[in-house]
Amino acid sequence: MSRPIRQVGFKSLASYAATEFAASENIDVDVPIEAIGCVLHLEAGDDAGTNPTLDVKLQEKNRVTGTYIDIPGASFAQVTTSNVTKRLVVYPGIAETANESVSDVIAGKDLRVVATLGGTNVPTYRLQLGIVWLG
Repeated sequence: MSRPIRQVGFKSLASYAATEFAASENIDVDVPIEAIGCVLHLEAGDDAGTNPTLDVKLQEKNRVTGTYIDIPGASFAQVTTSNVTKRLVVYPGIAETANESVSDVIAGKDLRVVATLGGTNVPTYRLQLGIVWLG
């Protein structure tokens, strides 16, 4: 019998006005002890510049080397337009879908979200990130 998924917390990770968001932001994530999965929520809007792009991914810290590595598949599809809302589910045993869901366990991991801007002529996006913890 499988254990039901339940919400064990929510946190707003970041809220940047278009002028506040630098070329790349690393946002540390405190994982609650009872969390084994999460749902990341992304809202991006008010883009400017020439061909602006926004890439957002989830990384975990290698406890031996101290460096962060990408969690395979745990990234949003690249944002290239304004007023976009997306979600990414990370939970053990779920069916995997590119840029939407990843089967992985986050319990006990040090995580961060990396958001990177691309484009020319001062590319900008308004960015909001939130996370729902699942147990």
